Amino acid sequence: MRTAAIRRFALLALLASAPASALEPGDYVDRTLTFDGVERLYDLRVPVGYDGATPIPLVVDLHGRSSYKEQQKLISGMAAHADAEGFAVVWPNGEYPSWNAGWCCSEAVDEQVHDVAFLRTLVEAVAAELPVDRARVYATGLSNGGAMTQRLACEAADVFAAAAAMAFPIGLLPITSCVPSRPIAVLTVQTPTDELVPFEGGGPFPSAQESFAQWRAIDACGDDALEVEVVQGESRCDYDTSCDAGVEVGLCTVAGAGILGGHIVYLTPDFVLAEVAWDFLSRFSLPSAPPALPVPVAGKKLSLKDGPAASQRKLSLALKDPALAPGSGFDPTTDGANVQIYNSNGSGEQLCLVLPASGWKRKGAGFVYKDAKRLAGPCKTARIAPGKLSLACDAKRSALDYSLDEPSQGSLSARFESSGETFCTRFGGTLQKDQSTAASPKATFQAKAAPAPSACEALASPCAVP
Repeated sequence: MRTAAIRRFALLALLASAPASALEPGDYVDRTLTFDGVERLYDLRVPVGYDGATPIPLVVDLHGRSSYKEQQKLISGMAAHADAEGFAVVWPNGEYPSWNAGWCCSEAVDEQVHDVAFLRTLVEAVAAELPVDRARVYATGLSNGGAMTQRLACEAADVFAAAAAMAFPIGLLPITSCVPSRPIAVLTVQTPTDELVPFEGGGPFPSAQESFAQWRAIDACGDDALEVEVVQGESRCDYDTSCDAGVEVGLCTVAGAGILGGHIVYLTPDFVLAEVAWDFLSRFSLPSAPPALPVPVAGKKLSLKDGPAASQRKLSLALKDPALAPGSGFDPTTDGANVQIYNSNGSGEQLCLVLPASGWKRKGAGFVYKDAKRLAGPCKTARIAPGKLSLACDAKRSALDYSLDEPSQGSLSARFESSGETFCTRFGGTLQKDQSTAASPKATFQAKAAPAPSACEALASPCAVP
């Protein structure tokens, strides 16, 4: 089998799946997102100089109780720092205005507003309009927004790569109920003179040190001396860098300035906290998901027909197995798909068929692919439904690049791949040759009812997913 046509097919797939134009650099204010039947407002800043194509980090910056997105944007310093460092920032409004951050201390708590789910949805909404680097989404916020930041670290570590909470420790009761899905980097900034959130704790408030120690325990950092200490003026930041999975835990104890004993920690004279927060956050990314293991499935039919002319070649494939159940992230309308037919005897013979995203549509619980004019390759139809997959291709208008001359083709393997999910099977069949026309013999490979193999074989040269 030969693969000369693969590069052309892959190029067509790439062009078909190119993302839509992103938002231009600048400020987008009072954007709306309806969540739980309530219209929520948020502002978004796309950094100056953004090229509109490269995925960029996103910072979610949360205001305090009785504050609004406009005030948080003004005092946190994240807007200017976004331009300097090239990340996007979103400032949402909480309801009432406040956040359901745990026990403290707002109307959003009393009304049990689903703010963790809302902020997850907000990230999705921004990412739908802007190429967001989903491995580099971060949370930060002040006071009640700092408490919400802590809660996001506890309950949404699959979305947020790291968190920087200003003027609030862990806000869940007890603090041991903070159980993130993975080790996550968290920086907490507090002022010893804070008149609203006591640094030494009291009542439901854990002390800054208790919260810091809890994060060290959560992230399995150990009890050894802290590795990094940064001192400026009367302020200091301490970091434990020995935690699991390469994360860090930090506590900045900053000199207070301004009202409420320095509760508005951004006013400290010793640090520019937007810089401190970004320097911390930007060191971390979500861990890469392990590649999904290929799933062996049973095959219903594989037919390859050759002919006197290359244009007479045809291929049909059908798989039928309850294990053919793609996950929730499976979406060939976004990611495209490919099919690979190959010999696993070490000969290296293979046929790669690219089915670009532009040809796929949803249908019921599955998907259909149609390319009647074979503009993207030889495959004209494909169908995926729970437990079933079928494919039909021919060489009438586009090359179907294989040969049935090799006697080793008494058995062939097949793979279907999309959205990182792969299904494989192996057919044992018969190679029939019609020698009635010696100058141009016909040949057919036919196989039916192939049981699922014990495992999918490792491939030296797998097809590239479009």
